[in-house]
Amino acid sequence: WIANGLEMAVSRWESESKLHDLVQSLKTSQELGKLGSFEVCGSDGGHFSEELLRIIGLEASQPPACLDTLLDSIHADDRGRMEKVFAEARVSESGYDEQFRIVQPGGEVRYIHGVGGYQVELATGKAIHQGVFQDVTQRRQVEDERSQLENRMSHKHSLEIIGKLAGGVAHDFNNILTSVLCNAEILIDTFEEGVPSKNVA
Repeated sequence: WIANGLEMAVSRWESESKLHDLVQSLKTSQELGKLGSFEVCGSDGGHFSEELLRIIGLEASQPPACLDTLLDSIHADDRGRMEKVFAEARVSESGYDEQFRIVQPGGEVRYIHGVGGYQVELATGKAIHQGVFQDVTQRRQVEDERSQLENRMSHKHSLEIIGKLAGGVAHDFNNILTSVLCNAEILIDTFEEGVPSKNVA
């Protein structure tokens, strides 16, 4: 039985080692993807991943992992909409896929892509809110900069077109004006000679 116990201990140690490696791999993946996960049951508590805590700007020892903590982190202008989204997802037991902002305790605003939903535990009947928040602030900043650049380029292009049109109009107007001035000079020369000609246009 000693050999059997030893074999079980080695097997358990190997399983725990593999589990530890998987947990570390998950943490690294979440950190690289700026993707934090959570699982909460109303105000009863739950679990926030380390990356989610980083995204919302909290330490593990700070407010408990519950829905209120998530809602408190959401920007005031987006909070009402997200409360409604969460409530609808709970009632319909469906998911959501939303973009919103959070405000970290230091005041920094981060843009978030949140995906989640509710699942009812069969044993307890409790609705468990599971989801992921991805920090897409950098992507949003790049998109905003690209949009501003496109607007500037569009404005520059519009000015170039207006410039070409104005140049064309000025050229056409100059041709008409030259013709008028030439005819005026002919008329002046004709009148100075004393007798206007019927052929002068």
